[in-house]
Amino acid sequence: MSPTYEYRCDKCNISEDYVFPINRGGDVVCQKCGATMWRAYAVPSVVFRGGGWAKNDRVKEDKSDNAKD
Repeated sequence: MSPTYEYRCDKCNISEDYVFPINRGGDVVCQKCGATMWRAYAVPSVVFRGGGWAKNDRVKEDKSDNAKD
């Protein structure tokens, strides 16, 4: 499955989504006005659920066990 990329046109002020392979090169041309569109970057929608993702959720090592070695 290929990722979806959002491209925007400054002339028309529109955005369109395109599905391309990661290694695809070349420019995307606006279908409405023919101008070159630029790729818009957005924050990925990733949700981490459950424990263990934050530093506070990690199990703390018992320092006394390490001192015996």
